[in-house]
Amino acid sequence: MGNILVNIEIIQKKIGKLKEHIAILEKIQKYSKDTFIKDPVIHGAAERYLQLAIESIFDVGNHIISDKNFRKPATYFDILFILKEEKILAEKTFEEAKGIAGFRNALVHDYLDLNLEIVYDVLMKKTDVLKKIIREYIELL
Repeated sequence: MGNILVNIEIIQKKIGKLKEHIAILEKIQKYSKDTFIKDPVIHGAAERYLQLAIESIFDVGNHIISDKNFRKPATYFDILFILKEEKILAEKTFEEAKGIAGFRNALVHDYLDLNLEIVYDVLMKKTDVLKKIIREYIELL
């Protein structure tokens, strides 16, 4: 067990929810790109659960930053950068994950112009990175 003062139960609950989101994303990964793009229910679900998972990653990261009294992040990207800087996230994990902040912003703000091929690629390539981040957060607890 690491040294973290935030309410462990809250963090564990958030991580539990995050794991649920990822399990749903893994089910969506079973669809071909063609089916994914053609079916609005499938790609809509992927967009929503990617957003929820990414938001959870940042939420838990922000809790850790606040608890450890690290410098305050100005952006979502800063959350990951600070966690890497403070050795909470491995350099490799940070490198693999750093694009999720921009993708989160596209999901939330540019949803009318979302490229479904990019959403599919993120679904297929970044779900494992989200799982890595969870493992590194859990190591802290």
